[in-house]
Amino acid sequence: MVNGGGVNSACMRVKVQKDAFILWYNLYHLYLICTFKYIINLMKVKIISVANAEQVSAIIKVGSINEMPSIQQNWRFNFDKALKKLRHATGYLLVVETTQNVVEGCMIFQLINQVEPYMAFIEIAPHNRDHNKRYDRVAGCLIAYAFLQSIIQGKGEYKGLLQFDVLEENKEHEIKLMKLYAFKYNAKLLADTTMVIMDQDGEDLVNRYLI
Repeated sequence: MVNGGGVNSACMRVKVQKDAFILWYNLYHLYLICTFKYIINLMKVKIISVANAEQVSAIIKVGSINEMPSIQQNWRFNFDKALKKLRHATGYLLVVETTQNVVEGCMIFQLINQVEPYMAFIEIAPHNRDHNKRYDRVAGCLIAYAFLQSIIQGKGEYKGLLQFDVLEENKEHEIKLMKLYAFKYNAKLLADTTMVIMDQDGEDLVNRYLI
């Protein structure tokens, strides 16, 4: 009887904790939606100037097809063509507040079947690569913003679940990039090339790069 009572009490505590978590979770999502929905198309972030290690005010904003970078501008992807082709997709640009004509990073967020959040493309500008880059934290801000969009736009069980694929011609480069996403951006391997950011991992990203 004692053991049985202990088990019942433990089960009751677990149920209460679970119910409290579900309530917190729903309220948290409601808070995020109410707080961030008015800035779906524009959000201020901080990136780092590599030259002096100082914070720089930047903006993540919706970009038109004509504003999307392309291979002709020494980017790896044709964001303009991809945005035109993908259904239920939005292109986002990260720019410094004082030089908004210069794109520091670009990301395309897609809502597959108007349900599943998917980061279709992401890239930092050519001048932000390697050792001579101008700014740091660009990719992190865009990935965190993509996760935020997954909370706002995702439906049902896909709310707050951001998927993306890591595809490289060189398999070694692909594995190296996956490890980078896992180490720096809390991504988990879901399938062969598909990674996912969700739950506490995504919340940590938002806290680190957007708040």
